[in-house]
Amino acid sequence: MCYNSTVKKLAALTISSILSAATASAAVLGGGLAAGAENAPQKTFYPQTFEACALTDYAVGEDKYAFATDKKIAIFSGDKPEYYEFGVEIAALDYVDGKFCYKTTGGVVYDLNGNSLEHEITETELPVAIGGYSYLIKPDGVIETTDRTGTHVDVQGNFSNLKVFDGAVYAVNGNFLNKIIPPDKTETIAFEFADFSPTETITVGDTVTLLDAYNLEAPNFTILTDGEYLTEVKLDDKNFDKSTITPSDFFTVGKTYKVGEDEGFSANASALLLCETGNAHIIRLGDKFYIKLASAAVTQRQLSQPQFTSAQINVPADYIYSAPCVSSPCKTYKAAWGQSVKVLGCALKSTNPELDNDYYKIAFTDADGNVLKDENGKDITGYVPFAFVFEKQENNDENKTDDPSPDTSNNIKTVVLILVVIVLALSAVGYVTYVFTSDKKRKNKK
Repeated sequence: MCYNSTVKKLAALTISSILSAATASAAVLGGGLAAGAENAPQKTFYPQTFEACALTDYAVGEDKYAFATDKKIAIFSGDKPEYYEFGVEIAALDYVDGKFCYKTTGGVVYDLNGNSLEHEITETELPVAIGGYSYLIKPDGVIETTDRTGTHVDVQGNFSNLKVFDGAVYAVNGNFLNKIIPPDKTETIAFEFADFSPTETITVGDTVTLLDAYNLEAPNFTILTDGEYLTEVKLDDKNFDKSTITPSDFFTVGKTYKVGEDEGFSANASALLLCETGNAHIIRLGDKFYIKLASAAVTQRQLSQPQFTSAQINVPADYIYSAPCVSSPCKTYKAAWGQSVKVLGCALKSTNPELDNDYYKIAFTDADGNVLKDENGKDITGYVPFAFVFEKQENNDENKTDDPSPDTSNNIKTVVLILVVIVLALSAVGYVTYVFTSDKKRKNKK
């Protein structure tokens, strides 16, 4: 297979490149992969947890909280968070006229829909006085509150970015927003969103080999758990060429989602499990693929019995697939028009709603019905949609059944008709002979 040739190519890599790739992965993944060539080929590792993004700014309005980090904004309101991503860095947030807005590093202020606003976002000048107290942040990060009598009280912590919204004072402490309750209490606003950059360095590991075999016995499914993360992984030919990709390559990934929070990712939803690789599951959900932490919630569903077993492929050119899923990562062997197959079972959409079609599990066979094997001696099996396969109509003596009381009257009629035809043919020949010979006799007499 192509995978074996790829492994040979790995031997040609320099030791330094292998060490640097392993070291980089270990550093990013927090020790999930040990550095060193002795651990190659590397295993796929999905982050166990995600660190919180460092907050660059925040704003508060009507029991809603907006947090900015780099080029992203998250709005929390006690329900599902809303996320916004922009192509520019966000310098500051504010709440004005009933809506959140942000300022870019270029100094322009926009609302969350991208409309520019005539509004200035400025830093809070300290000390700030409100509600009978004044507030300032000391050089060591402690907030000092002073009441009308001049009494000073410290609020312990390492605070920064003090702001006032709707008559209340807020400040950031340890990457969490805190509401200051004078004179010395705080209320932590425990909203934060994660840094998903480690998903950009998830190694492929044994995924190619595992994709080709994981579901060949019967399809597997898994359940999404509330609060877990999924990262879209791009498995098309452009981003995941099975013939050239190596175990130390990184997956090409998209966005990361949280089950139970992001739309379309509901807890207890079921998905087709394509394989378990390293500590991760690769699943198909809708028409996309995702990678997530492996879970114990895996079930294998047995196939239904087919109505026929002898069949053939009737599509001009396509593939059989390692799972009931017409997709690039599951392609295995080419299926030519007229290829004889044996139908082994059915994966039906009626009993497996995660599927996009009804599928047959089939095996390639020769003209005599013997199952063909690959170069490793394994049966060539896989899944194809129902529309690919047609029952083969065979006529042979083994299927012939003798009539216990045959009717021979038709046979007698046939024999009689044949005899009549023969007699007529002979009579015609005799008549022609007579005509020609009688003419000769008349000539001789003359």
